[in-house]
Amino acid sequence: MVVRRSGATERKRRAHYAESFLRRKAALYNRSTFCVVPPGDSLITPRISSFVAALCVPVFAIGTEHLPFQRIVPWANASLSVSPGELLAYHAAHHKMAAREKLLNASGGNESAAGPPVVIPPNPLAFLGTMPRAEVARIQRALVAARPHLLYGASPPSAVHSLAREIEAAFGGRAARADG
Repeated sequence: MVVRRSGATERKRRAHYAESFLRRKAALYNRSTFCVVPPGDSLITPRISSFVAALCVPVFAIGTEHLPFQRIVPWANASLSVSPGELLAYHAAHHKMAAREKLLNASGGNESAAGPPVVIPPNPLAFLGTMPRAEVARIQRALVAARPHLLYGASPPSAVHSLAREIEAAFGGRAARADG
């Protein structure tokens, strides 16, 4: 027997889940010192604002010269970077290691059936564990200064005003002239 929920019940359940998920995600960011921002299909992601709001130091796998709000946020002082190639190589090596372990288990421990051993490169994020607290505190102070420019608010500075400044700077005022 299939019991169907009413539309209102389903909407409440989804709203509760979404709110619960967002709270858990915010709590995770607040407990974290560093938050890795992997390369993706967009340079602007809401995660960046969420990380900054939580004072979680963004660790970008892209150069900071490609980040949003360059004229407003001193990303070189408010974030860290890691080589995307090294990060991907490290991930791929672990993936190969897991696949080799499966083959090894399936073959009853036959090394030749599992293929050659996998060499794991150094962890490109290892430097985060040895970063001096004073350096982390310096970066977080820069995040505190940048935070108002990346969060939404009715009055400047806010993300909306920062975006408007970026557009105006990119188009040199041409967008305003096009409207007449």
